[in-house]
Amino acid sequence: MHRMLVFSGDDEPKPSSSAGDGYQQVPDEYGQLYPVPQSQPRPRRRVLVVAALAAASAVLLWLRRPERSLNVIDTSENGQSCSPMDYSRGTWVLKDPPLHANTSHVTVFEASNFVGCRYDYKPYWNFGTHFSLETAARDEKELEMTEYRWNGSQWRWKPEKESCKQVDALKPETLVRDLVQNGGWLLLGDSVTHQHFFSLSCFLYEHVRYQRQRGKGQLFLRPDTHLYNSSTLPSTFNFQQPLVSFIRTDHGFDRGELEELYDRLTPKAERVKGAVAKHKLESASFTFQLETFLDPAANYQALIFSTGAHFSALHFHTEGLGNTLVFFKRLVGEWVDRMAEALRTDGSTTKRVLVRAATSGHDDCHNHTMPYKKLHDWDQKLYNWGWMGRFNEAFRDAVVDANNSQINFISIDDPQRLRPDGHTNDCMHVGVGLGIIEGWSNYVYYHLNSTRSLLL
Repeated sequence: MHRMLVFSGDDEPKPSSSAGDGYQQVPDEYGQLYPVPQSQPRPRRRVLVVAALAAASAVLLWLRRPERSLNVIDTSENGQSCSPMDYSRGTWVLKDPPLHANTSHVTVFEASNFVGCRYDYKPYWNFGTHFSLETAARDEKELEMTEYRWNGSQWRWKPEKESCKQVDALKPETLVRDLVQNGGWLLLGDSVTHQHFFSLSCFLYEHVRYQRQRGKGQLFLRPDTHLYNSSTLPSTFNFQQPLVSFIRTDHGFDRGELEELYDRLTPKAERVKGAVAKHKLESASFTFQLETFLDPAANYQALIFSTGAHFSALHFHTEGLGNTLVFFKRLVGEWVDRMAEALRTDGSTTKRVLVRAATSGHDDCHNHTMPYKKLHDWDQKLYNWGWMGRFNEAFRDAVVDANNSQINFISIDDPQRLRPDGHTNDCMHVGVGLGIIEGWSNYVYYHLNSTRSLLL
């Protein structure tokens, strides 16, 4: 068993636009956490009552249709030998060779094919391992492999299409060179996207340092990386350019923006007082997201956004998920339109905006010991898991309607939907290092590089 020092607070990072926002800084030079031993148009404001009634009728008919697989969603196949649809068609197969049969002989890092992680936020939660309150009291937490985690570590994703098998062959060095040469990634989203950032801090461990800066978690290139020296770095690159950044935004807009947009985009007859619940919202403003992405000094090549899980009855009191979905359709239409206009105004023809399909949890996940062979429905009522397909379709439709080659929707959620055995200590979040989140990184890299020539 290995003990790892953890320097983190109890609260998950929250968006902020100012420095000195209460985030604990990583204590050593590079932020080393572990001394590890080896469609139809979108609804707009309605003026005529008749138009509003017609729109409402259409929505009701749409909601009653059978839910279809999101594999049909694919907006960017041109020029790709492995489209998002292709990558999502496959199955989870046992690793070969398998992990050691005795869980006490395998660390969570070895099981995840990581050396360590630069970001220090709740590793036991991100990995889905036990942690001891007794050791936590001594400012230590032990990452113990549970049987559930060990079972989940046995699998790898195998796409059906032969050309897709190259996607998961990505190496850390390859990704670092791409981020240095072409620009970094800006991750926007909720706590699952937060896990994506954590995963990248592990995957890129040997080459990056972590720093919390001006409301963003960021990974920077280490000056002592063996990949570069002063003569081989691109002349346009400097060590203050982030390779990967994360901004927490559960909805794409902050509370004030959500309330204003609800009133503006919802016909008066459909409005519900207090629709944006007083429940805690962790969402940076759209303005902050946009300013960060378009900052020339940061040199981001791509913004990757995902949302959906927080459009539930906990956050919106709209008298039913159907009404929340209607607002979601209008809201993401606004988000895409604003982003498209910003790209046009900025004049950049190489920046990319990728919307990653949102994921759901699984009922009774900890009673599962292996992946599904086919997609299953949900029994969960409190959250919107069973509706996630419709939320993703709504965002897909907004992207299609925008008809902007720089904005793509990538439906790569099916591998996660097949993993009831792939969660953390709850049944919503995804276990880092199980190949699920890592597959997102692999495919984003592949997608950006296989479609880059289409923008030139």
